[in-house]
Amino acid sequence: MCDMNDDDLSDQLFDKIRTGSLEEARSALSELRERFAAGSGVAGHYLSMIYCPGGIIVESKDVAAFLSQFESEAECLMLLGQSFPLMLIEADRGSIRAMNFLSIHYQTGLPPVERDMEAMRYWDERCSQEAARRKGQKD
Repeated sequence: MCDMNDDDLSDQLFDKIRTGSLEEARSALSELRERFAAGSGVAGHYLSMIYCPGGIIVESKDVAAFLSQFESEAECLMLLGQSFPLMLIEADRGSIRAMNFLSIHYQTGLPPVERDMEAMRYWDERCSQEAARRKGQKD
């Protein structure tokens, strides 16, 4: 787990919330909060999906009941707004997940931005270029 990058770790934590047991979900939620507090915009975006009403589908009824206490549109919007500038920094540092989330923000008009197809295409292209660059390094 030491050579896992921030994107992979945040993805893994979110997957534990979606597919894991109640204890795994609690632990993963706590770790996502810690990562967001430490400056991870990707973790903050994942948290916003938990806080947005209807924003996440989970496999366990126990986990769904646990997460339902956090649903808050105001909290969701606050998390989206706070995570966005952090994701810009992460994207500039090469985070593929941040680039992908930025593209989604611009494609759909998720706060704090308006729908902007040119910006969406920019982040899609950056994401593709970074993925190709990493693939070239592995070959």
